[in-house]
Amino acid sequence: MNERNRNIIVGLTTAVALIGLMFLLLVFGYVPSLMKGGYIVNIELDDALGLNPGSRVELSGIDIGAVETVDFKQPLGTGVTVAVRITEDDTLVPVSARAIIEKPLLGGSPTIRFVTNSQNGTPKAFLKKDGSAVVPGSLGALAGIFGELTRVADSFDRLSAEWRNVGEKLNGLLDPQDLAAVEAGEAPGNVTTVIARVDKRLAEFREVLAGIDSLVNDPQLRDDVTATASNARQASEDIAGAMASLEKRYVALADDVSGMIEQVNKLVETANSEEGSFGKVMQDPALYNSLEDAAKRIGTAADELKLLIEKWKAEGVPVSL
Repeated sequence: MNERNRNIIVGLTTAVALIGLMFLLLVFGYVPSLMKGGYIVNIELDDALGLNPGSRVELSGIDIGAVETVDFKQPLGTGVTVAVRITEDDTLVPVSARAIIEKPLLGGSPTIRFVTNSQNGTPKAFLKKDGSAVVPGSLGALAGIFGELTRVADSFDRLSAEWRNVGEKLNGLLDPQDLAAVEAGEAPGNVTTVIARVDKRLAEFREVLAGIDSLVNDPQLRDDVTATASNARQASEDIAGAMASLEKRYVALADDVSGMIEQVNKLVETANSEEGSFGKVMQDPALYNSLEDAAKRIGTAADELKLLIEKWKAEGVPVSL
């Protein structure tokens, strides 16, 4: 086989393969955009509600095309834009038409239905075929119900997730924890550890109350306290009596000492006058000096005694039991 024949066979084989591929694509419903007829109409919706490429498009109950793309509007969160292809160029959609999304009752892909106002008579203006046409869309009655149910279901899902999170946190708060590990900072505290701490403090408080009760109800302790109080009262009475007696005695002693000092002074004066034999004796300087010194000592002792009595009156007499 020469090169020319071989090239012819390769070319024919390639052509047959391409024809077969195109046939298979047509069988499975794939048609390249360049080969598709018709024109594009854009529909703006708040919610796609399950629309996807291939969803049916109807006008007056007749299929006129299918959904090609479903994209988000910009900025995000403002809705979606659905591009539908009207398969026949001679199928005209009135400018007054609006798109309604109908949801099947028993499941399946939603359908876009163009609705026109028949009261306006025969339409005279139609959507452009250059792909710039935009039609507002809304949900049909059943689709609206399904949309609300979907939103309610989503809300329940979010609420369920939140409650599940709350339940997990509550479980964490109620899980048993080792109190020693919590107090050492090795584990986080929770409600169970707080209750354990309260129980521990209550047990300690009960022990303290039991100790106080045992002391208060101890007969020997009560007798000792009573006896001590009685002894203290008796000691106070005895001290008061002793102080009164000492005060009387030392006052009398002070008076006697004062009288004796006056008599000594008179005697000294008499001795200084050189009258009588006593005066002559008192003229002896040594004897005079001795008497004068004795008088000063007695006066000093009397003054100290008065100070001691006054101190006892103010501070009390120290008594050790």
